[in-house]
Amino acid sequence: NLNATSKEHLQYLERLDNVFSTTENVTDKELSWNLMFVHNYKLGSSDFEKYLKRSLGTKFQHYWFQKLEYILWKYWEFEKTKEFESFRVMSRNSVEHIYPQNPEEGSKTPKMEDRDILDSFGNLVLLSVAQNSEYSRKSFTEKKGIFYNKGGAYDTLKSYYIFKNDNWNATSIEEHKTKMIEKIIKHYEKSN
Repeated sequence: NLNATSKEHLQYLERLDNVFSTTENVTDKELSWNLMFVHNYKLGSSDFEKYLKRSLGTKFQHYWFQKLEYILWKYWEFEKTKEFESFRVMSRNSVEHIYPQNPEEGSKTPKMEDRDILDSFGNLVLLSVAQNSEYSRKSFTEKKGIFYNKGGAYDTLKSYYIFKNDNWNATSIEEHKTKMIEKIIKHYEKSN
């Protein structure tokens, strides 16, 4: 008898999502059937924190970027500008390296040799193919300018956090990765 937009429905869906994202060795179909008959379900044992600390580059599951976008939106800690209000969590399918893998010729951005940093979750965002092409091999400063001069909605909220930095290097990439993983962990803790 609850309203369709009640807080209880949202909490239930968040818990289901958390169970699905942490359960291994069972198909989604099997898990769905199991959850229909279990009312006191618990998180699986998947170590998503360990997974997100790896350096997988474009091989990261897109799910984690989309989940993080939802978490950043839900617990937004900045002014709710028109760009934020216009933002929508959408299916995107192109992983962009904010610090470019191969900087443009003539760029003042040196090539980063440490692939572990370059391909870490901290240096990546999930964009549409068109957005990824727009950013391409440009420097952090150029990408930041593109991001803030678009108007409309933010490409991603993860990008907003990244472009709040004055520069983008190995240290800021690692700090961003740690901060984003902490936000995901906190969400799991609040949802259980």
